[in-house]
Amino acid sequence: FPGGAGTVRLGLEVIGEELELTVADDGVGFEPVVSEAPGRHGSDYVAIFVRQLGGVIAVERGAGGGTTVRVRLPASVARVGGRP
Repeated sequence: FPGGAGTVRLGLEVIGEELELTVADDGVGFEPVVSEAPGRHGSDYVAIFVRQLGGVIAVERGAGGGTTVRVRLPASVARVGGRP
């Protein structure tokens, strides 16, 4: 965040048979990380984990800055011991 201040919003919503986790900020916007270091980055691990759970990730960049990341997962991933 320029100047060291900004807002991060978290949300969780049930949409039909899915859960949608939203993380949004009003920062300068998401810039893909370019690294010469071999291996994976944190976002790679998140994408792999979400895929393993049967979910999808969508990243939206705001025209004036800011980024919103939406993770949709089957609601069944939130059940413990087979109970809703």
